[in-house]
Amino acid sequence: MPIKKIALAALAVLAAAVVLAGTACKGKSAREAVAEKRLENMLEKASGGKVDLNLRDGTMKVKTAEGESVLTTGERKWPEDLPESAVKFEDGKIQAVSRAVTEDGKTWTIHFRDVGEKAMDDYSGKLKEGGWTIEATTSMGQGGMVQASKDDLMVNIIVNTEQKAGVVSFRQGREK
Repeated sequence: MPIKKIALAALAVLAAAVVLAGTACKGKSAREAVAEKRLENMLEKASGGKVDLNLRDGTMKVKTAEGESVLTTGERKWPEDLPESAVKFEDGKIQAVSRAVTEDGKTWTIHFRDVGEKAMDDYSGKLKEGGWTIEATTSMGQGGMVQASKDDLMVNIIVNTEQKAGVVSFRQGREK
């Protein structure tokens, strides 16, 4: 699946970005440049496409035949380019934001930390109030998942209460 491949590459980029982002603000040492190039090569092999890492400005791009994924490590705010109908998740602090654009549509993924135990239920309630249809809900001992839709927009939220972490992902399909 093309989306799965892009998402997997974006997650790998996020993990690498967290490790390398601390040094990105300063000039790159030779060691950092080598590490960045190795990471690009690794991600190119995993994604099957061109990878452009630019840790200086905090963005990383993964381009494949299926589309483009952009991860912004320095962005810690709600994406302004989300459709108006997207319900803002306000329980926790934004850690990172990524965007993927493919021929099938666009995906925004927002990673949170310091997420409360009732975040999933609270957000599900806000979605219902906003006219969203809850498609699926899964509860587990340490969190759960909610999937909802409204018009051409889908949202998934996954919360891990033990780690106090969450991921909210919006998917908007392209008009055919």
